[in-house]
Amino acid sequence: MAMVMHELAECRKARPEDYIRINGDNRQQGDQSMTLSFLVERPKEEPGFFLNRMEAADRQIRSTTRPYAAQKPPGHRDSGAWANGS
Repeated sequence: MAMVMHELAECRKARPEDYIRINGDNRQQGDQSMTLSFLVERPKEEPGFFLNRMEAADRQIRSTTRPYAAQKPPGHRDSGAWANGS
């Protein structure tokens, strides 16, 4: 755990205005599939993102994100119908 906290502190120093995500895997099961993932740091100003969910074959859900305000100054997000949940 101490090594993870050390790496996190170094990452925060190197990239103070970026997203930082921690991913963990469980190698005890014989595979290295990700079992844990979360954000530990976010920028002070987030432009905002739209989550686009699509159904695929066999009831799979595929998701993509796109920034809806990245080109606008903070506080001036897009007022389109999809941005406010309508």
